[in-house]
Amino acid sequence: MNLKLLKDERVKRGFTQKYMAEQLGFKDRSSYCLIEKGKTSVDVELANKIATILDFNRKTTYLVFYAPKVQETSTNLNSISTEERDKWEPNLQRQ
Repeated sequence: MNLKLLKDERVKRGFTQKYMAEQLGFKDRSSYCLIEKGKTSVDVELANKIATILDFNRKTTYLVFYAPKVQETSTNLNSISTEERDKWEPNLQRQ
């Protein structure tokens, strides 16, 4: 997961962590903050919700959540099945 790109895209849209937390139905800002810090994993459903809120196209969604990127985090956020990756990679050519 590309945490820097996720944060940059949120900030570019003028959204706060509190706003994101509210939109996702979290109790408070700190729950969303843990995502941006890489302290909690993001499943496909949550990734899609975040992508929808931030109005990501397919390419940006792939780059933020699925593109292979070595990153130091407290959990393994970079693992994605081959099947899931294959769903996104063909779409990059069309963007």
